[in-house]
Amino acid sequence: MQRTQRRVHVMALAVALTTVALPVAPAAATSTATEIEVVASGLNAPRGLVYDRSKDRVLVAEAGVATQNNGPCTNLGRTQWCYGPSGSVFEYTATGQKRIVTGLPSIANSAKDTVQGLHDITLYKGRKQLLFGMNGPQPFHDGFGPDAALLGHSATFTDAGQLVGVGDLVGYEQANNPEPDSVRSNPFGMYSDGDGNIVADAGGNTLLCVGHDGTVTTLAVFGPRIVAGEYIDSVPMAVTKANGAYYVAELSGFPYYQNQARIYRVKPGQAPTIWADGFTNIVDIAFDAQGRLLVLELAKNGLLDPDQTGRLVRVEGDGTRTVLATTGLTNPGGIAVGPGNVVYVTNKTATAGGAGQLLKLTLHQ
Repeated sequence: MQRTQRRVHVMALAVALTTVALPVAPAAATSTATEIEVVASGLNAPRGLVYDRSKDRVLVAEAGVATQNNGPCTNLGRTQWCYGPSGSVFEYTATGQKRIVTGLPSIANSAKDTVQGLHDITLYKGRKQLLFGMNGPQPFHDGFGPDAALLGHSATFTDAGQLVGVGDLVGYEQANNPEPDSVRSNPFGMYSDGDGNIVADAGGNTLLCVGHDGTVTTLAVFGPRIVAGEYIDSVPMAVTKANGAYYVAELSGFPYYQNQARIYRVKPGQAPTIWADGFTNIVDIAFDAQGRLLVLELAKNGLLDPDQTGRLVRVEGDGTRTVLATTGLTNPGGIAVGPGNVVYVTNKTATAGGAGQLLKLTLHQ
């Protein structure tokens, strides 16, 4: 979850919509009561998740466990990272929970306090789509050896249950470098549709499309900007879709100023436009059944603040913002819209594995 300065520390379910709000500016936020229940604990750096309506289950991407990453090692700058097959897919249902896929590639830094690996999971026509990050350039990726080949890639399960890579995102970044100030790739958030896997690359500062044949193309580039006299990167973390356009949310880069994270609207073939701003360190977004955008902040005060409480905000159709939850959220990692007025959130994503949670939030407004 790390990038240097120009340094950035970075660490999906979308529903069919009939309407979507026009671009909105920050508005006064009100609060509403939300019930939060911990439905699963002991998760290994949980990140993205998806609600599988056909089976009434939640699937969670677990990046892995730092203490189990003792395989081939390589350096990124002065930091050593080591490989270990500790990533997994966790399944939660009302009647049980278990890991249904294990042994997925994962890496951890030498301090064993940061894990990267499986960052997101989506469904396309009932088939699981996985997204693996790594936050580095091609030589960094290659240093982990063949067992780590899926890092920096999207992947899918075949009908026979075999996991295969369908998009070399780190290789594409190395060859094309769409955003010149960035030379590394860290696929973090994904949306899957008929065009393929649409990926928010937090390291490359791009929105990429992995076609069903594995071909990678650039949909949008999010360049740096100057805030308080400093260059900060965009760091796009999440993507969803409504009415033919993609919505891309950014973490915003070091030093993680409050209220500087934005949400872009990306229409294929057109330049990105800012749809909403004034957020802090967004990690995931999703539209609810009423077409309102749910915005999940990794740290509402910024990643350098001692208080790492997150926040869930709903953007109403008129631009009004409603705070749905803060207390109980600590570095949340992903959000998925469930049935009725339920949403699921992964919690404590910035841990080194074993302390993560899956939360069930029941909304009352």
